Amino acid sequence: MCHGTDGVAKKMAEGSKNFNDPAWKKTATVESIVKETADGKGKMKGFAGKLSPEQMNAIATYVLTLAK
Repeated sequence: MCHGTDGVAKKMAEGSKNFNDPAWKKTATVESIVKETADGKGKMKGFAGKLSPEQMNAIATYVLTLAK
């Protein structure tokens, strides 16, 4: 919803990282993405308690595939 299928932040996620940015991928890890997904960051509310740890790990793993 906030990042397109290519990982680029949409207008509503303006200021967020683009998941297809190679510079972002150099520092991103499954653990860091899971933490931000669980806790929230910026405009994004956290998903702790709404998604299981397995679901957050799956999302993080997928997001890392979007980097060029």
